[in-house]
Amino acid sequence: MKIGIGMCQYDEIKKYRNLISDFDLDNIQTCCKVISVIFACIDAFSGEITKDDIYINCDDVINAKVNYQNFEYIAQIKIIEKNETLISCVCFDVDEKKFLYKKVILSKQDDNNFVMSTNYMKSVFPKRYPKSHKGTYGKCFVVAGSKMLTGAAHFAANACVKCGSGLVSLGYPSSLHNVFESLTKEVMTLPLEDIDGTFSKECIGKIFTKCKNSDVLIYGCGIGTNEDIDYITKSIIDNVEIPIVIDADGINSLSRNIDVLKNHKQQLILTPHFMEFSRLTNIPISKIEENPIQYALDFSKKYNVVLVLKSEKTIVVSCDKPVWINPLGNPGMATGGTGDVLAGVIASFVGQGLSCYNAAVLGTFMHSLSGDMSSLEKGMHSMTPSDILDNLPYAIKNFVSEE
Repeated sequence: MKIGIGMCQYDEIKKYRNLISDFDLDNIQTCCKVISVIFACIDAFSGEITKDDIYINCDDVINAKVNYQNFEYIAQIKIIEKNETLISCVCFDVDEKKFLYKKVILSKQDDNNFVMSTNYMKSVFPKRYPKSHKGTYGKCFVVAGSKMLTGAAHFAANACVKCGSGLVSLGYPSSLHNVFESLTKEVMTLPLEDIDGTFSKECIGKIFTKCKNSDVLIYGCGIGTNEDIDYITKSIIDNVEIPIVIDADGINSLSRNIDVLKNHKQQLILTPHFMEFSRLTNIPISKIEENPIQYALDFSKKYNVVLVLKSEKTIVVSCDKPVWINPLGNPGMATGGTGDVLAGVIASFVGQGLSCYNAAVLGTFMHSLSGDMSSLEKGMHSMTPSDILDNLPYAIKNFVSEE
């Protein structure tokens, strides 16, 4: 909602001749109405528009249109006349989220990679069907969280929900039951055996059972590190058949036994940042930074995985697909929890039927689009992973509805 106030006195009409050149100066009252409405519209949009962006029905001045950042809005106007002065109040219903979306899109319209990426994303975006049910849109199982890292599980699971998953279940350390039951509303919960707030190897049977009735597994967000975690990681890779998105501590666990990837039977998406990728490969970060695409490709081909190498220009690679470089994103996204949201976004799209590569590309793109909207709304210093999570529905809504 935007509100503006404008004022003009009859005896000041000639001062504003440049604003009313299309109107008859003999009609003092109409001219005064026009000027006061123009001032009110400019005031409503903090001076970001000009008089040329405002179109007024001057017969009775009950309608005013403002063209603001390529959107046309119609104002509700109230005009008060007092002592040969007209005071106008205009009220615009403004879709602020659509403005944020448009600002991001317009800032990238000259970027060929962005234009090509946008066209590709629209072609693969999951569709919704009249004859469908919650099972149609994917059952995501999230194994995440530990003592002091409960937020990671919250972000990953709720990102699945925000991106359209039909059913989302969260497996968490059972001793943290009260925490997770209070955190979750749309997400179903599955307490798993733990030791002092971290998963124990005794939980593996429940994980296997749940995976048999799921379409995709997210594993690793905030699970911590110990011998039991390494046992669970190996057991999952050796036995689970559905696609898996592995992030954070799941990647760190793999780095301690990388050979487990050599014979995996399922589709895998790994989402490391440079430090985690360095642990996986035993290559120094400084070396990776010299040629990240080649190192990512080599790893993807060696282990037959989709790799999302996160940085200021996130790279998505798969052994048989084109290298994709993310044209979006900003430094405000460099904060704990952002990667957990990304893991959930990608997994949601896998559950909705996309290939692992397409889900990784689309997920990275939509995650960064939401991040850029959050940056414009809150600023890069103060935006949070919760802001990215909250803006995901608006990023998706505007992206899908745009011609």
